[in-house]
Amino acid sequence: MVGQVVTVAGIVTSLRHGFTKSKRPFVSAVLEDLVGSIEVSCWAELYQQTEKLWEEGNVLLIQGKVRARQEGVQLVCQQVHQYRPEAGVEEGLVSSPAEPSPRGKQLLITIAQTENEQEDLARLHRLLDIIRHYPGQDEVCLAIATSEGLVNLEMPNVATNYCPELHRELMEIVGEEGLTVKDRF
Repeated sequence: MVGQVVTVAGIVTSLRHGFTKSKRPFVSAVLEDLVGSIEVSCWAELYQQTEKLWEEGNVLLIQGKVRARQEGVQLVCQQVHQYRPEAGVEEGLVSSPAEPSPRGKQLLITIAQTENEQEDLARLHRLLDIIRHYPGQDEVCLAIATSEGLVNLEMPNVATNYCPELHRELMEIVGEEGLTVKDRF
């Protein structure tokens, strides 16, 4: 995965502050989740914009590039946000006097896993390229149909602008059964 951009979430368990050769501040943090930990470096400009997020105990959502290190891998932070999972509200439990208006769309994309891992990865990359070609605020949810069931991939940093052109391009890859579009409320 070296060189790839990934998104991870975890709790900050330790911090080390430092300065670059040009005397600009940066932070190196250890981010842990339930299965492991990774060192994350946040360099000067981004660090100065997000300094308040970098505290032990904060749960962060980080997008960054994987970099090889002698002792393993490191993540070089490109974006960072406080992680706040949206509270789910069961339908029917909350009523309001007026009908709520939609806040954009939610695209539910399902792709089937096949025996050919290379083709599956290529198809996934084509989907992501298409989605990124139409930037916007519409939510994207991706599910992979495996022999054991559906695997849902959270994509908190991926949004698109749903339109007929996007719909047509996605249909060419996943077909009618692989795309569901809903209004978000």
